[in-house]
Amino acid sequence: FESTSPVDIVDEFHKAVDDYLEFCKELNVSPDKTYSGNFNVRISPDCHRSLSMIAVREGVSLNTIVGRSCMQYINNYQNREKTSVFINVFTKGEFRGRYNTLNYLTGGLNHVRN
Repeated sequence: FESTSPVDIVDEFHKAVDDYLEFCKELNVSPDKTYSGNFNVRISPDCHRSLSMIAVREGVSLNTIVGRSCMQYINNYQNREKTSVFINVFTKGEFRGRYNTLNYLTGGLNHVRN
């Protein structure tokens, strides 16, 4: 999706998602992949040992420690995404930089340019 206006980019995103959902419906496929909750993780032996020792001290399984770590990472990532949504700004076809969306839309262009 794309737009020449930062304000319209959200609408274009929603249209793209709607198009994707309609396409999946036409093909009679689920838009979401089903996940089993099982996956293999390859880490160093030292990391494995440390995590296992923490699990024993906490009185929980290694799976619980890994699951908690994953959820903490997800939460940190989502919080960062909520506060750091960037857009590319073009004026008359020329790239003008990347700006934090909230600051751009509220007029704070000069403060958060990346």
